[in-house]
Amino acid sequence: AGGRARGSLLAAFDEAGLERELEPVRRGAARRFAQGLLWSLGLALLLSVGITLHVLSPLAKLADGARRVAEGELRHRVEETGPRELALLAAHFNRMTARLEELDALKDAFLGQVTHDLKNPLGVIMAQTEILLEGMRGPVPEPVAAGLRLVLKSAQGLRSLMDNMLDVTRLESGRMSFQPSALDLRSETDSVLAELKGQAEELGVELHGRVEAGLEEAY
Repeated sequence: AGGRARGSLLAAFDEAGLERELEPVRRGAARRFAQGLLWSLGLALLLSVGITLHVLSPLAKLADGARRVAEGELRHRVEETGPRELALLAAHFNRMTARLEELDALKDAFLGQVTHDLKNPLGVIMAQTEILLEGMRGPVPEPVAAGLRLVLKSAQGLRSLMDNMLDVTRLESGRMSFQPSALDLRSETDSVLAELKGQAEELGVELHGRVEAGLEEAY
């Protein structure tokens, strides 16, 4: 009667019922996790595409600019945009093309000046040779006349070469349009043989020229 009473508390639960209660919670958490994962992947993809375009677009412009400069468009410039390193690269590219354009202009000016300066003494040589061939300074023996004709022919060829150099500079600068014309290969071959005839005779060599049928004209 005087002793303390001891009681025991027993708790029992239904495990299957608990699983049923927790299942919607699990499905909702899994759905939200999947949605979050998809949103993260989509955002990462958009960011990667944006960064790639931000980098590749300036690179593509640089590649196109290099191609155009290689084809002779020395006035072409590229936009100095994009990441800092690419913008700096574009700036260096533009300075390089500007320098190339400057050097090309100096080359044209140099060729024009040299050609002009050479024409004057060449014109004097041609004029004096023609005077000698016409006998205005006295009779000229035939062997000497043959040599003078060769000198005149060579001077005329050099004059033509200089004119061609000037034409090339005009074509490159856009001051002249190019129109091909027919060339008589047989006539040109005979002309070359005539120029070399004297040297060939001195060496005891016989020169013969032949133009295949159908190749009489070229462009």
